Amino acid sequence: MGRFAERAAEYRATVVRVPTADAAAAAGRAPARTGARSLVVPPGLPEDLVPEGPWALLTDVRR
Repeated sequence: MGRFAERAAEYRATVVRVPTADAAAAAGRAPARTGARSLVVPPGLPEDLVPEGPWALLTDVRR
């Protein structure tokens, strides 16, 4: 996780570390906090981590 956080910081991303049990709630708060209008969801992301909201869900496609 440390390497991911370092790389994400290079892109000025915010990394929030939460216990596994709080991951779904944290995933729901993030787009609302940033005002996102769309989300890119990677293939295989557990359904309980896909937040509901007014945003468009886009699926990332592996090449």
